[in-house]
Amino acid sequence: MSWFTGLLAAVSLPLSAAVPADSALVNTLQPKVRFVFNFDTRYTLLDNDRARISGLKTGLEWKNKYRAGLGYYFLSSPLVTQLPVAADQAPVEARVKFAYVAGYGEYVFLKTERWEASVPLQIGVGKTLNQYHNQQGQVVNTERVPLLLFEPSVSGHYKIYNWVGVGAGAGYRHMLNQARQETSHLNAPIYYVKAKLFVGELYRQVKRKHCRKAV
Repeated sequence: MSWFTGLLAAVSLPLSAAVPADSALVNTLQPKVRFVFNFDTRYTLLDNDRARISGLKTGLEWKNKYRAGLGYYFLSSPLVTQLPVAADQAPVEARVKFAYVAGYGEYVFLKTERWEASVPLQIGVGKTLNQYHNQQGQVVNTERVPLLLFEPSVSGHYKIYNWVGVGAGAGYRHMLNQARQETSHLNAPIYYVKAKLFVGELYRQVKRKHCRKAV
């Protein structure tokens, strides 16, 4: 997992220490169908503590208004909870971990030269567990608990230039298997503010300038 976290850090363009980054790579497959790849980071609240969820997603866009694909997300910030391990022992500090794979669909209801607004929906499956040290100092993982979640949200961005912009969004993560005590606390709002780098457009601009110089 460390290599993946390092990759996200290497490509991020933070607006501030509290602002996640996002970069989009779009390659044309057909005149009206495009391949889309995004590094996707959002914040959420878990047990009233702010947590960062990092991930990436890839898919297709067609007719400039529909997108669909797959994504992978994991809890990337340290989140500690008090875990009861035995009736005759005090609760121990445990680190919460979870990850999930999601299928997503997105409808773009506003698209101009500068502005875009859309409604993304995600349905994901994954697992969560707690990790702690026992009295002997050994690392112990609790039983993996399955996750089934649904995330509706609203997202938008503004292009400052053709190849760079800023975006924001908000939504809610709802656990469909919330009857399990281990997953009910994962019901929480999600939000994000991002710098967006449109690598495909930047590449086209650099290529056009190079061609002009060559002529």
